[in-house]
Amino acid sequence: MQVEIPGRWLTDVGLPFDETTRSLAGRLAERVERIEDWDAAVRLSRDPQTLPAWDDERLAERALQARARASGGTNALHAALTPLVDAGRELFFGAALHATRQAGLDDPYLVRVVAGALSQAAYQNALARATGADDHPFVQKYALFERGRWVVGKIARTLYVF
Repeated sequence: MQVEIPGRWLTDVGLPFDETTRSLAGRLAERVERIEDWDAAVRLSRDPQTLPAWDDERLAERALQARARASGGTNALHAALTPLVDAGRELFFGAALHATRQAGLDDPYLVRVVAGALSQAAYQNALARATGADDHPFVQKYALFERGRWVVGKIARTLYVF
C-alpha cells in the first residue's frame, strides 16, 4: 500500500511564524517561543526540563492506543499505522538530513533525533485520527511539522518551535 505524506518537512525552521503557524502553536501551549537557529534547537532538544512534557505525551499515546484497541482491536490499529510509519521512515530521514546539511551541520545523531521527532508526530497524528480524535493536540502538533517546523519541546507552559 503506497502512502502519500504531504508536507514542507523542515523547510521553515528558524523563519518567522506566519499567522497560521502562530495559531496552531498557540493551541498547544499558553506561550510559544520561536527558536531561531540550530544551536538553540539542539540545546533545547537535550534539555531535561522537556522530559515531563514528553512523559505526558506517552500517557496520551497510551490512552489513544487503549481507545483504539477498545473500538477496533490491535490488528486494525496496526493496519492503519504501519503503512504510514513505513512511508515516513525514509521521507523523514531524508528531510532531516537535507535540513541539517543546508545548515552546514554534519551530525548523524542530530539527523536521527529530528527524523525521530517527525516520525513520532506522524505516528501520533495517525493514532489520534484512527480513534476519531481529529481535534487532539497531536493533530495540531503534526500540522506544525507539515508546515515545515520542528516542535522541539515544551517546558512548563511554553512550547518551543523551530
